[in-house]
Amino acid sequence: MLPAAFTIAMLGCIESLLCAVVADGMTGKKHNPDAELVGQGIANMVVPFFGGIPATAAIARTATNIRAGAFSPVSAIVHALFVLTAMIVLAPALSYIPMSALAGLLIMVAWNMSEAPHFVHTLKVAPRRDVAVLLTCFSLTVVFDMVVAVVVGLLLAGVLFIHRIASLTTVSVAKSHPHLELGDDVVVYDINGPLFFAASEKAFAVIDNALTGTRAVVLDFSDVTTIDITAIHALENAVDRIRDYPVYFYGVAPHVGTKLSNAGVFAGENIALVADVASLRKQLAQNADNVSVQESTPSTVSLYTADTGA
Repeated sequence: MLPAAFTIAMLGCIESLLCAVVADGMTGKKHNPDAELVGQGIANMVVPFFGGIPATAAIARTATNIRAGAFSPVSAIVHALFVLTAMIVLAPALSYIPMSALAGLLIMVAWNMSEAPHFVHTLKVAPRRDVAVLLTCFSLTVVFDMVVAVVVGLLLAGVLFIHRIASLTTVSVAKSHPHLELGDDVVVYDINGPLFFAASEKAFAVIDNALTGTRAVVLDFSDVTTIDITAIHALENAVDRIRDYPVYFYGVAPHVGTKLSNAGVFAGENIALVADVASLRKQLAQNADNVSVQESTPSTVSLYTADTGA
């Protein structure tokens, strides 16, 4: 029974929130989804003790209510009392109303609720992928039902959103960085956008170990808003390819730095985290001095050995 109860609850939440969105579009107001779902959940847990069944918000009746001039929750109470009275008192008389008349009424309500001019305008101006999602949901609603259309629409919209965000993530060699003018022998990789599973491998493929005439590498994380474990693994592989050079992480946001630190990215050799440009320049200068000392030391030993042999 638990899977069935969970399914009913999820479908009820989806339909109720859709009804609230439609009502917002008709009234120009903003609903509180938390209050909507909490109230509906409490009601659906209580009514079975009195012989009731779970219920959701009804789009058709809500739209009709708003068209009739409703503007407060009191209208829903009046509507419920009217339906109860009709069932008790007018049920015999209402049974004579032709079903065709009720069908015509529902068609008019659905037409007013569909906002046809807005639908046509969306088809004309929206990107093709959004139009494809719209037509898919529209077709599924007509052929099957609204629940199937909503589930498929959410999945399609999620895939398109991931693709769009991934296209915004880039890693490039900054030949003229606006803030980091560090010399020709320091390679700066400008990393932009969120780093997540859909964009990390392609983005970090730019970082290569074929760096001639380079004494240090700077990874500019100033424009990185978030990172996930897949991107962290891709970053570790990229850093391994340039392990021969000192690597400096610049402009890392605190929450991104915490994730990288927990993953042990900063624990490697020749890797440093710098907070500002001044600290970066200082460490690069120290690195240049160390390189100069290392290059001069072997030559001195070689001369000393030669003199001794003479």
